Amino acid sequence: MNRTIEMTLSVSSLVVCIFLFGCRSNWGTHRNPTIEELAYSLMYEEVLSRLQGRQWELETDPGTIMTYCDALVETKRPLGQEIVSPSVPRHVSKFVRGYYSFRQGKLKESLKTFSELAQDKEHHLWGDLGILEFSLVTGSISNMKRPLESFEKEARKTPSVARQWNLPYYKAWYSFYSGQYDEVDRILNEYKDSLDIPELTYLKVRALLRQDRFNEAQEIIGKMPPQYQWTAESEADLIKLKYGSKRYFEFLSDKRKEYPKFWGIESRYADALVDLEEIDAATEVRKKLVQERPFDFFMHLAFAAHQLYHGNLEEAKAYLIQLDYPPEVNDYDVLMSEVYRKQDMNMKAWEYLWLARKMFPKSVYVLSTIMGLAFEERDFDKQYAALKERLEIDPNDIPTLVMAMFVHCLRKEYGEIMQVEKRINASKRYIDQDMREKMEFVKTKCRVGATSS
Repeated sequence: MNRTIEMTLSVSSLVVCIFLFGCRSNWGTHRNPTIEELAYSLMYEEVLSRLQGRQWELETDPGTIMTYCDALVETKRPLGQEIVSPSVPRHVSKFVRGYYSFRQGKLKESLKTFSELAQDKEHHLWGDLGILEFSLVTGSISNMKRPLESFEKEARKTPSVARQWNLPYYKAWYSFYSGQYDEVDRILNEYKDSLDIPELTYLKVRALLRQDRFNEAQEIIGKMPPQYQWTAESEADLIKLKYGSKRYFEFLSDKRKEYPKFWGIESRYADALVDLEEIDAATEVRKKLVQERPFDFFMHLAFAAHQLYHGNLEEAKAYLIQLDYPPEVNDYDVLMSEVYRKQDMNMKAWEYLWLARKMFPKSVYVLSTIMGLAFEERDFDKQYAALKERLEIDPNDIPTLVMAMFVHCLRKEYGEIMQVEKRINASKRYIDQDMREKMEFVKTKCRVGATSS
């Protein structure tokens, strides 16, 4: 029997920002698209206002549940008892608590809840959905495979399951994280008439940018609503790849004034300040983001990374240890690895890296960190293996290609250096002066090496 719930919410004036993956469209016939449009526009007070007095079927509409939880967390409200009361089915109530905890940044607690729910034979799809959401946001694709297989098995028996639980959405993101961009295109094309989810437009742009298909990406961005945060993020990423750091900074400076509540733009702005060596200003932005979004584990990790590379190592380590995130969080594992590398404790650093490698086999962040630590240890074979995998995922990444030139030089593969240089020069991506100087350094070093050999 389907249960319904009526929302009774008090509305205050606080307006905060969206968490990208929380909001879903087209979860069922009871969704009001206006609510999604408001959420995509970061207008969560309005979301809660629209949900006031509205009814929906809990057991067939997990998307509205997640949007509701997103709105509560973003507006710093407690979880309402009306959605976890004894009248609510136990498995739904457990999912709600798990997802709300996840959005609050209580990662270990939420993953434990989802894993327990996935063991419920009758209602395991709710736990599988929670694990997919957790894995999608953290990028732990190793954890996505089993729940995806579980959903596909159910969909073969009951085809409507795929639609109700947005299976293509998760499959497309899994393919993206796996570096299978052709598969992303196939899924999006197959379901383009029946799966109208704005996040998939964002995904399409990300896949195009990875392939340097800038004109196609620009065309899609131009059609995306400007009030959506990821429209601005997509355009920013395109500008950085195509035109470089200066244009990127100028765009972010303008956009943060136009949309001051776009926390994703503000976070990119902090990184852009670092690129300009404005470290103190970047530190202030990072502190402000953590203060404004204490529930956002990405902001905590970004602040820890900033401290690690531009502040105090011991403070960064203490901050990370205090966070105590589970190994299923990619950036946490890598940052802990970097802490120990900086303390010359490489064995401990490798422990975290191999853990991250297992959970995130296609993470460019993990592979780049492996490259750096292997280079430090002069293990050029290990570095080269990671480098090749890194280029399989993002074939035109300029810093990685420049590193490839250097690795070929160390391996005395002088002919390969010219091939990589041609590949760099043929790229559509912006090549800054620092990268060009490094290319010239490698060529000079290798000319000397080739002569002496």
